[in-house]
Amino acid sequence: MLVVAHGGAISALTCHLLGLEHHQYGILSGLKNTHWSQLTARPEFDAARPLSPLEFTPENVSRAQWYFDGWNMGGAVVGGAGADV
Repeated sequence: MLVVAHGGAISALTCHLLGLEHHQYGILSGLKNTHWSQLTARPEFDAARPLSPLEFTPENVSRAQWYFDGWNMGGAVVGGAGADV
């Protein structure tokens, strides 16, 4: 899924998905122009069945666990100039 928004909204959504408290939102620096945050959703791990397949089903999708892959990710700018300079 791709969500396009301003940095503050992306910060709030990222913190919410990761389960951070409101007072922890300042942990994330502001997103630079044309940069993004990347998260991965995985099905909830069941310790009682550690070898069970990790697949989303209609029953477990609402309990997805979110993992933080990166923050302020952006492409390399050729020539030393760009939107984030």
